[in-house]
Amino acid sequence: MTTGTDGKATFSADLPLNCTFEVREDKAPYGYYRKGTEKYEFTTTYTNDKESEIKFEYTVENERVNARIDLTKLDKETGSTPQGDAKLLGAVYGLYAREDIVHPDGKTGVLFAAGKQVATLTTDENGEAFIEDLYLGKYYIKELIPSEGYLLDENEYDLECNYEGDLVKTVKREATSLEQVIKQPFQLI
Repeated sequence: MTTGTDGKATFSADLPLNCTFEVREDKAPYGYYRKGTEKYEFTTTYTNDKESEIKFEYTVENERVNARIDLTKLDKETGSTPQGDAKLLGAVYGLYAREDIVHPDGKTGVLFAAGKQVATLTTDENGEAFIEDLYLGKYYIKELIPSEGYLLDENEYDLECNYEGDLVKTVKREATSLEQVIKQPFQLI
């Protein structure tokens, strides 16, 4: 059986009495997570001669699939550790919607319009930051404020957080920002 637009599914079957049956969800709606092989059991038992039907009702609650984005800031020349007095801590990045981000229920509408800032990420001492529990869609990250000793990274990093099936609860994406350290020219005399 397949649920309708109201999320309900009904079926009738001529089943034998005193037997146990199980119902399980084989596929969650698009954009939602299915909890693997969770089963819902019911037993057909005789009640009385005045009831011609036995009814079984169960509600399955699906969680929406979400996304997590991990950002890593690295020194462009060393590949990891900062140079001199420069720091990876404190760089501020904006996360923006590349396209309209729409709720998976199809009814709520646009959550974030294209180009709108969705969140702000600030790097820790290791140059790392993350954001989780995002809606699926296309995003981009760009640096707003560089950390001490680095130039502003002008690049935009695209991240497409698309549906990977109903058994993947969290879609994970990564972005790496390679930063150029500020250099001071000098002359040796």
